[in-house]
Amino acid sequence: MTIVWSPTVVEDLEHLRATIEQYNPRAAAKVARAILRRVESLAEFPGMGKPGRIPHTRELVIPDTPFIVVYTTVEQTVQIVTVLHTARKWPR
Repeated sequence: MTIVWSPTVVEDLEHLRATIEQYNPRAAAKVARAILRRVESLAEFPGMGKPGRIPHTRELVIPDTPFIVVYTTVEQTVQIVTVLHTARKWPR
């Protein structure tokens, strides 16, 4: 399957990395790598996330981080909808 990141998600990830980097550059790199590595695995295993709280989505927990990737699958595409901090209010 192909992974598609929306432009908004890419911007959010860049902001997230920059924010963490202000306090701990190593942690910022570690979180970014963990998210990318885990999302890349969706190309081969798109069903690995649990059913999402938002209809028609799935949620992929990023181990050792407080982040969850929300995504959908359509035909041969995994669309990354958002990356949320677990303390953040969920969209409806």
